[in-house]
Amino acid sequence: MFGYGYGLTYAEPQSDLGSLSEDNGSSGTELTARPLYQGTVKAPWQLAAVDSNGQQVMSASVLNTQSINVRTRDRRVQEDSLQLVWLAESAFGLYSPFPDDLMGYQEAGANIRFDVNVDSVGSSAQVKVICMDACSNSVDVTDALKAAEGKGWTTINIPMSCIAEQGVNFSKIMSPFALHAEKGTKLQISDLLISSSSEDDDLVPEMCRGQ
Repeated sequence: MFGYGYGLTYAEPQSDLGSLSEDNGSSGTELTARPLYQGTVKAPWQLAAVDSNGQQVMSASVLNTQSINVRTRDRRVQEDSLQLVWLAESAFGLYSPFPDDLMGYQEAGANIRFDVNVDSVGSSAQVKVICMDACSNSVDVTDALKAAEGKGWTTINIPMSCIAEQGVNFSKIMSPFALHAEKGTKLQISDLLISSSSEDDDLVPEMCRGQ
């Protein structure tokens, strides 16, 4: 665009650069799916359990706390899914010490999708997103999990717009997915990702239908 050495002195004549685009590339573009947990947890996230005693990071194939037991299980290949057994009210999800910008996915109309194999469901279950700034949000997935109970592997699809309506700022996400459940919930989870795709047989939580 400029000749060699341009801009190294104050004597250079001004150039008319015109208007520069402010488009971030997300508008009108179908983004590539972003895996969050697919075979392994993806950077920058860590798997962790959270209860009244604080957060415990899953750094091996097994994590046992007073509230939840988690271990890797085989689905398609070795240790590509997680088995979660709730012993008391608690959450399990993906967390990072630094915020991640997922706004482009939300603006592109993407979904948070995950596969579940449900053995049993407690009294309630919610998926929550954690922001750097306080953001109170909750998607009730009790009905979706109960619909999947005993039916093998099923996909649950949560439109990001359903969460954004609750005031979530997707440009500063500390956790894109945390599953809160009660005692008695037992399930396996795999292939957690952000994707613009969906299938007709995906289960969508009742509160998000029509998004």
